[in-house]
Amino acid sequence: MKKYLCWTLVFVLLLTLSAGCSNENIANNKGTSNESATNNQDAGLPDNFHAEGFPVVDTPITLKLMGAKYPIQGAWQDLQLFKVLGEKMNFEFEFDTPASQNLAEKKNLAFATNSLPDVFFGGNLTPMDEVEYGKQGVLIPLEELIEKYAPNIRKMFEELPDVKKTITAPDGHIYALPKISTIPRGLAIKAWINQTWLEKLNIKHIPGNTEELYELLKQFKEGDPNGNGEADEIPFSVQNPSLLTTIILPAFGLVEDGNRIGVFNDKAQYVPLDPKYKDYLAYVRRLYEEKLLDNEMFSHTQQQYTAKGKENRTGVFVAAGPFIHVDITPLESVDYPYLPPMTSPVNDQKIYPVSTGVARGAFAITKENEHPEASIRLADYLYSEEGAKLVMMGESWEWNEDKTSWSFVSPISNREEHRGGKVTPDAGGTILPYWTWSKEGLEFAAKENNPQGNYFNRVTSEAYLPYGVTPFPMTYFSEEEQARLNVLLTDLNTYVDQMNAKFITGNIGLDQWDEFTSTLKNMGAEEVQQIHQAAYDRWNRG
Repeated sequence: MKKYLCWTLVFVLLLTLSAGCSNENIANNKGTSNESATNNQDAGLPDNFHAEGFPVVDTPITLKLMGAKYPIQGAWQDLQLFKVLGEKMNFEFEFDTPASQNLAEKKNLAFATNSLPDVFFGGNLTPMDEVEYGKQGVLIPLEELIEKYAPNIRKMFEELPDVKKTITAPDGHIYALPKISTIPRGLAIKAWINQTWLEKLNIKHIPGNTEELYELLKQFKEGDPNGNGEADEIPFSVQNPSLLTTIILPAFGLVEDGNRIGVFNDKAQYVPLDPKYKDYLAYVRRLYEEKLLDNEMFSHTQQQYTAKGKENRTGVFVAAGPFIHVDITPLESVDYPYLPPMTSPVNDQKIYPVSTGVARGAFAITKENEHPEASIRLADYLYSEEGAKLVMMGESWEWNEDKTSWSFVSPISNREEHRGGKVTPDAGGTILPYWTWSKEGLEFAAKENNPQGNYFNRVTSEAYLPYGVTPFPMTYFSEEEQARLNVLLTDLNTYVDQMNAKFITGNIGLDQWDEFTSTLKNMGAEEVQQIHQAAYDRWNRG
């Protein structure tokens, strides 16, 4: 009987091979599709899908994408990025792209009514979205798909091990992938020093501590550095007071995140409870009282803040680049002086808050998606160097003959289009990929296209990142923890904002510090610490 079965199988196999030979002239697409389906069945893969190579599928599939459309961007269906991706992978796309300010409402409605896209693409999912809708099965776990079909994502996890911890929910699953950038200039907010004022007053020394900054600001106030004969200089200005916790607070040995939490020696701390926070407030108050710090910072608009710089009235200011604030061209930003991390009488160690470069919730697959394997391959391609460049620059580049370096191939005007949102939704948005270049690659790109960007990268790498501290890692909270934080932090943040303004403007004296910290504790600041400590310990265990 066994021998009979064996010969039967051989006979069937021969018939199959004969049939394949007799159909050699069948159209290539159909033959490829049949062969792919057979191979996929043998390998346990879905029909019409390739685990490697391109296209990803032989017969086109349609993916519905939802993501935030920012004002700078053109209609997504017209963008080069999706046309190139569609051709490469044999995908067709349908888009649901509410205006960025309406995305949260549209996203919540999609969850509530089960009118889901296949993929949130630039969907700006919050940690609570991931936890809640992952638990409900609305967002599918990605880790098995990544293990099977996503070598670029696995490579990224190996290169940046903290990222995997950061995007792994408390239940152990990964429900969304992040946008990641290791380009230095975006990792630290910087303050700049008005170069023409330094030259006018013949000042050579850049402050390295808070007292030296105070002396510089006094010279700016008293020396008429803008040369108009009027005492209209604003020695130090910021768009809003919260930026002072980035620029000045670190000099006092403290950094904080958006919840005013910092981690020091593996202990989560509600920063306004620290005695050095009082020293920080005293220093800022001193600047404010002597009008060395913009007395309109609590009330002016972004436009008014920028206008002060364009009128050459500000000495030290915060901006992504100096040309944004003062009346110079981008190329004049090269070698523009910056305010480095500082020390103070209460702290002799330089520290500075830096971003992880990780923006969570950029890409997620929903339960409605009938092609999760193909969808993860889309994400994986965008984590490759080639895919990342496509997202960032469109088809304005090409590999050189050595296949390890590349060059721009389109004129600067075309490259400006991608930055203007006419080629890719990366401009203004939070979409994949993992965007990283070697030092040589950064310098090459800057030399060809963006010399001030090269300078910003060098400044960040040399002056800020060596002292960089992430105030608190990007962790997940349980539903119960998040619900409690929502209650506590709403009142705490409002109270601290109000009291900071009163301390800085002199409406109340610092002799009320003990009452301030006592009130914080009564409002739950220590409980906020404890919740963050528990989340940090989970994150730290990996």
